[in-house]
Amino acid sequence: MTILLENNNIILQVLEGREYNKAADIYSLSMIVWELWYGTLVCDNIMPAAQVHGSLEAAIRAGARPSLTKAVPPSRDWQEILAMCWSENSRARPSAQQCMDFFTKNKI
Repeated sequence: MTILLENNNIILQVLEGREYNKAADIYSLSMIVWELWYGTLVCDNIMPAAQVHGSLEAAIRAGARPSLTKAVPPSRDWQEILAMCWSENSRARPSAQQCMDFFTKNKI
């Protein structure tokens, strides 16, 4: 179960009062993978968008996601899976099994 973390890995569907389901965990997983890749907090990366939109929540609702083009970006395959995982449309997110299969096949 995903928790709204202090580092602001806020799940879009939770913010909007939509059903909490496994897709919310997939969204959180993508944020954690991003943080592991870049070694920094997601909220630090999208804070400029938060300032433009007035709050972190508003920025997330407006589609702000962390950048995949910093310093040493992940490969195209990794960028695509992360983008699918944090899709605004929770039904477009991959399943946990699909993520596990991807991570197993595409080791860093």
